[in-house]
Amino acid sequence: MAVVAGAGRAGATMTIEYWAALGRAWGRMKTLLFRPFEPVRWIVIAFCAWVASLLDGAGGHPGGGGGWSHGRNGDIDPDGALEGLLAVWAGILAAWEWILGNWGATLVVFLGIPLLVAVILALVWVTSRFQLIYLDNLVRGRAEVVEPWRRLGPLGDSLFLFRVGFGLAAMVAGAVLVGLLVALGILSFGDSTRGLSIAGLLVAGMAFVVYLVGLAYTWLFLKAFVVPIMYRHGLSAMAAWRAFLPWVGADPTSFLLYGLFVLLLFVAAGLAIGAIGLATCCIAFVLLAIPYVGTLLLLPLLVTYRYLSLEFLAQFGPGFDVFAPAAIASAPPR
Repeated sequence: MAVVAGAGRAGATMTIEYWAALGRAWGRMKTLLFRPFEPVRWIVIAFCAWVASLLDGAGGHPGGGGGWSHGRNGDIDPDGALEGLLAVWAGILAAWEWILGNWGATLVVFLGIPLLVAVILALVWVTSRFQLIYLDNLVRGRAEVVEPWRRLGPLGDSLFLFRVGFGLAAMVAGAVLVGLLVALGILSFGDSTRGLSIAGLLVAGMAFVVYLVGLAYTWLFLKAFVVPIMYRHGLSAMAAWRAFLPWVGADPTSFLLYGLFVLLLFVAAGLAIGAIGLATCCIAFVLLAIPYVGTLLLLPLLVTYRYLSLEFLAQFGPGFDVFAPAAIASAPPR
């Protein structure tokens, strides 16, 4: 399709700019929010941005604990480690029996957990739709919710399915890597397996770092580039990824540097906000911590950041320019 045509020549035929793209994004923000300043528009766009980012930064960290028997030399005895693992398993079974024997705990497990999962899925679905609604308002220079909710619904649903599927796959991969690290860490205390297991532990540790970096870039690219491609061409999430990835393969340096550029901007913005918070005796921190109010106050920065990804992506060709007249998404995803 036209989006990926000439992908192999992308890096050789164009100069990718970062600060210039940021300057254009800043100019678009001023036009949208201040020329003229309309409080209703500001409030609605802030609401869309807030809902779209409800799950941003949320996450969990796997953890656990346990104990193992030590040998005479201070090393972990493999037999003792096995006994410790069996004891942990026995404890899990005992906890399960206790849950089944206590109606309150049973309600939490069989009703509370499914309800929590349902709430999380509902939030993912709503935020997926609002990511496209927020984008649509910025592209069209308006502040609406109902009409784009209906028009962009199929695209939002496709984004929802991708986020759920990828999130589950990422959780499984992370659990496997963490389990491997724990297992190799246990074996590294044994005399007979210490050298091999330590080498494996280093390799698994590097793999986990690569996993975290890859995960961060995937979520960044999804929101910054794949969602605009979905919007630009009415594509499903997977089809948009297929259109985007050839360009990453053709010019990986530009996209990797984009991630570092965004990190630099976040650090600079964080330092500026921290200075303002301290200068106001932490009053600014309190206001920014209030749901929606913080988004309302930071809206110029948030809109500039969203425009930045659109301006950066547009440098790769007209097929990526969401501000073109044909960018108004109306077709169902393919």
